[in-house]
This record gives sequence, C-alpha cells and structure tokens, in this order.
Amino acid sequence: MADGVTEVDVRQFEREVVEAFECPDCGKYMLPPIRQCASGHSFCNNCFDTMKRCKICNLIKTRTRIHLLEKMQEYLKFPCKYKNFGCTFYGKGHIVPQHQNNCEYSKYACPLGFRNCMLCDMRESQMHCTNLRERNVSVLSSIRRNRNRPRRPR
Repeated sequence: MADGVTEVDVRQFEREVVEAFECPDCGKYMLPPIRQCASGHSFCNNCFDTMKRCKICNLIKTRTRIHLLEKMQEYLKFPCKYKNFGCTFYGKGHIVPQHQNNCEYSKYACPLGFRNCMLCDMRESQMHCTNLRERNVSVLSSIRRNRNRPRRPR
C-alpha cells in the first residue's frame, strides 16, 4: 500500500466505519432511509419512528435523510450479529437482515416450548430437542407407572 498505509490500517478503518452505522439506541445497523435529528444524530428507521425526540440531545426529529451515509452503506460489508457465536458472514447492508433471519448461529426459544429451557441455535436444536424428548418421555413413563400402581390404604 502507498504512503505507509498497510492492509491492517485499511481493515481497521473499514471496521470503524461499519461501527459508525450502529444505531446508538438499539445497536442494529442503520439501513436506508437513514434520518436524523435537528443536531445531526442518526438512528435506524425503527428507532427513529418510535422516538418522540432525539434520545441523545432531546432536539426534534427531522425528515432529512442522510444520502451520503445511505450511499456509503451500499459499498460496505457488515458482519452478522451472531459473529460472537461463530458466524463468519459479512455482506452488503441490505443482505445482512435476510442472512440473520436464517443464520445457523441465530438463537431462539426452545421449539418444544419448555420454560427454563436455554436458547439454542439451529445447529444445536435437533440434538437439543431429541435429548429433551427422551428425558421427557422417561419422566412421563414414570408418572404413568406411578398412576397405575394401587394406592396403599392409610
């Protein structure tokens, strides 16, 4: 790279620019339309629509869109929000939400609906459900056996 700029410097710069697209309220990446308050603070569309005033400076919201950020967003690659769980996906901003909806590392509630059941990801869910099913089948069997036993008189 020219002028003493290394690939490491470029990657660090790209990471910092991508981080600037995180909504200061919910942490999700801002996708177009990106709007701002009267002071210039920007939020994701979801947060912007639900807040009455800017959550940072308390000034009024504006209808002004930040076209430069929207254009920049088209060229950047964003990580999947499940990267801390092992996902290595990076993609254009508009593709990331689609990926995250089907990411094998996404966490969701137990499909069997048990309370106190830890969240699992798609890769673990089959084994998780099989293990729970086997354990619950044995518990149900023991309850049935106990019901069929004659009661002792008191």
